[in-house]
Amino acid sequence: MTTYNECSEIERYLLVLWTGSASLINFLGNTLVLIATIRYHAIRLDKVSVVLIKNLAAADLLHALYGIMIVVGLVTKGASYTSWYWCWTEKCLAYSCGVLDIWMMCSLSISKLSTLLNPLGALLRTTQLGLGIVIIPWVGVVLLNVVYISLVVQLTDGTISDLYPYFHYIETHQCKLYKSSPSLDTFLSILKIGIPAVAMVIIVTTTSWLLCHLHKVRGLQKQSLQTVLVVSTVFVVSYTPYGIYHLLRQALPISSQRTDWFGQFHRAAVYLVYCNFAANPFIYYRTISSFNKWCRMRRAMIGPTYGRQESNSTVNSTYNHTVVSTTGV
Repeated sequence: MTTYNECSEIERYLLVLWTGSASLINFLGNTLVLIATIRYHAIRLDKVSVVLIKNLAAADLLHALYGIMIVVGLVTKGASYTSWYWCWTEKCLAYSCGVLDIWMMCSLSISKLSTLLNPLGALLRTTQLGLGIVIIPWVGVVLLNVVYISLVVQLTDGTISDLYPYFHYIETHQCKLYKSSPSLDTFLSILKIGIPAVAMVIIVTTTSWLLCHLHKVRGLQKQSLQTVLVVSTVFVVSYTPYGIYHLLRQALPISSQRTDWFGQFHRAAVYLVYCNFAANPFIYYRTISSFNKWCRMRRAMIGPTYGRQESNSTVNSTYNHTVVSTTGV
């Protein structure tokens, strides 16, 4: 498998450009979404959907931080990975982002399905219900990381300071354990294959059903439903290659996994996932009219201000030139 030292300079620059751009767009876009929803209440959908979108944006921001850590590793040529703290943070962020995004996507799909099945009950749903739904994954990722830490520490003599020798830098962007145990392998298989597979089935099933009933809804419910449909479709398209990669890791022998094509496929799958996190704010802009209007209003408020400043600068420059010319005469 391609290691960092085998990565050409051109390839490294391309990886830095791609990852850095996706992370920057992710950070700016989802920060804008959080400001619009928390400060200005600019996304006007049902309360549960708004809560889920806010938490999905927060989870995407965590992935932006994860992408920044990868960029630092690429720029420093792996020097940041000399500390096990860095490797530990990267692994925990990766697993946390995945679990949070999967939960939010499943919750959005099921929420829209329940809205169509029980329209009157949907009117009674409150923000507290949405908070109750989203608090589960945030607590869950904390417990998940605790379990992961305990399983990894069991590989050592129980001293966490001895953890770093069990990590190594691989495939230009990843800290990976080279020692494992049956319990850790089972835990990671469930995390990387089992949970995403179940989520894909739920999302694809609910999305298909929602698409068939899209013509039955109007107004804000239709906007909400369209948003969920587009976000879910992009999510499935982005995550499917990554899921196939992990299935191939289980099926293929080690010799096949060490080939260059397998390493390149892994990179392509990972960076396609990055696009998913950066794409969500653009989807909200296109499918949610209230968010679209708020963004255009903010842009209009900035535009005239800049135009007036530029106009005043031009007038002052012309005036000064005229005065100088008259004085010279």
